[in-house]
Amino acid sequence: MVLQVYKISRICSIENIAQKISNHGTIRRRRGINMRLFLLIIAIIWPNLLSARTETLERFQNRDVLIVVPDAARAPDLLVSMHGLGGNINFQRGYFRVNELADSENLVIAIPKSQGPGWDFGINQARDKNFITALMASLKQRFGTNRTFLVGHSNGGLFAQNFACSTEGIIDGFASLAGATTFRAQRCANPVPALIENGSADRIIPFRAATRGCSIWASVNGCQSDCVNDQVATEGGDIKSASQCLAPTALMTIQGAGHLTPIPRGAVRDIVAFLKGAGA
Repeated sequence: MVLQVYKISRICSIENIAQKISNHGTIRRRRGINMRLFLLIIAIIWPNLLSARTETLERFQNRDVLIVVPDAARAPDLLVSMHGLGGNINFQRGYFRVNELADSENLVIAIPKSQGPGWDFGINQARDKNFITALMASLKQRFGTNRTFLVGHSNGGLFAQNFACSTEGIIDGFASLAGATTFRAQRCANPVPALIENGSADRIIPFRAATRGCSIWASVNGCQSDCVNDQVATEGGDIKSASQCLAPTALMTIQGAGHLTPIPRGAVRDIVAFLKGAGA
């Protein structure tokens, strides 16, 4: 089914904005104001203005999907970002701020809205699995994307794990953000790069559940250890990896974060770096 566009917004470049302001005579080289200093201040306050990405709210199979396209896509990767139970596109956009990386990481990003309050919980349920599979196929054909990654928060993270476990050859890696693991390792079809993230202060999905989830994925991916090795710092926490795996497997901890605490920007970059590195 062809994506139907009904709302388009453009994130302009800072140079274009500055030019427009200058053309109206608002910003002048007077009273000690330096244009370069002004641009630097704007860049610090509003980093989104540095991007020329396009964000489009569209309809696909009667559901809303926010599509973020980099300014100059060069065989981009595709990342689908899924909200949690009771969530929506706007919350997910603010929680996992990967849209800010569309240009720098050359990503086409899709943030779909579930048909009901959340995504299918059961690993054998087909409705949302079929929807996400069709959405990925449509965007891959439309934008000529290379690799495909799936990221989900809470119920979306649970779905991402179920999708990764029960499909083969569709995604090149996933990240589950504060999402539960509800299956045994023997249930999964094949190894797939896996990153399990959780906040240390999450009272809905306790951190021990993330530790258990990463252990399950270490088993799925044929690792020789659980996610306890090669601790690397990330903004707000750290990443620990399993060793000698058929597919990279890691556990990310954000210290002091609760279930709804937005992922720090530095950690978002590290999640994307993990997926891109794992799927190389």
